[in-house]
Amino acid sequence: MYTDSKMTLDLLQNKFKQNRLIESIRKKIIALTHLKWIMHFGCVKGHVALEGNELVDRLAIEAAVKDWPELYDKIPREEIMTRQKETGLNIWQ
Repeated sequence: MYTDSKMTLDLLQNKFKQNRLIESIRKKIIALTHLKWIMHFGCVKGHVALEGNELVDRLAIEAAVKDWPELYDKIPREEIMTRQKETGLNIWQ
């Protein structure tokens, strides 16, 4: 599995950082592992015209604009912290 979200890979690897979405993904990984699936994870650069990544981005945007019932309504703490750090750095520069 490849992602352009390094933060997601970091969260999946760090057992001390928990939120509902990451825990859900971890449970699915464990279930697949019990079924003898072998999984490898990697990171790719985002927005550099990688065909598969561009397709996934388009699908994500399409899913985001559809009128789906809301399944997850919380922003992960780590995302809030990252945004705050970036905002703080931008103010002081």
